[in-house]
Amino acid sequence: FEYGKNNQVHTLTPGESLDAWTMRGNLKQPNSKRETHNSRSHWVAAWNAQGEILHPEIAVYQEKVIREVKSGKKDKYNHWDLNYESRKPEITNTIIDAKVTAFLPENVLTIGGQFQHAELRDDSATGKKTTETQSVSIKQKAVFIENEYAATDSLALTGGLRLDNHEIYGSYWNPRLYAVYNLTDNLTLKGGIAKAFRAPSIREVSPGFGTLTQGGASIMYGNRDLKPETSVTEEIGIIYSNDSGFSASAT
Repeated sequence: FEYGKNNQVHTLTPGESLDAWTMRGNLKQPNSKRETHNSRSHWVAAWNAQGEILHPEIAVYQEKVIREVKSGKKDKYNHWDLNYESRKPEITNTIIDAKVTAFLPENVLTIGGQFQHAELRDDSATGKKTTETQSVSIKQKAVFIENEYAATDSLALTGGLRLDNHEIYGSYWNPRLYAVYNLTDNLTLKGGIAKAFRAPSIREVSPGFGTLTQGGASIMYGNRDLKPETSVTEEIGIIYSNDSGFSASAT
């Protein structure tokens, strides 16, 4: 089990890290001082067992990120008077990973799955005069199978297939094929091809929630029409290493 928490504070001070004034048309206005407090906490619970043939593993991971902003101007005594803003975005990501590996003659077979749940709570002011706390969540699931086959003493072949299912974008099949060939005791040739899928984050696809940009001068909203990223990666490389500890590679 693991638990951790950290806090970061980013300060923008007019006349130092921020322009002292902003021109809005013909109107010159003093900028506010802003303190952005980012709090991140996470925990991990994991279990595994090592049998003679089967190695099961399961892990649960959760991350929570909270952002709070204090802003204000100087009072009549020339002291900064900062107050927390009403918006308090909170993102919670939960991931469950499970897999079992079977060590078989000339084969290492792995079967597993993953479940992801992302939740965003924020205050939306889109088209409204008052803010309302809203919540949106997205689920994503995946199952996969992979096998490493020792074809010869010098050649290992790995093939795999992963099915990703996203609540918004549907299902994507992602195959993978890889080979490693030991030319000599010191020289190894490797190569492969793989297809991958990555969905936009929950904030990127949530149209009701905005992120402040340009020091708070504008807001960038999520776009539900964003498309997921898909890619095909092809790789070939060679690695040299010797008993003295020297190694070199080219890909």
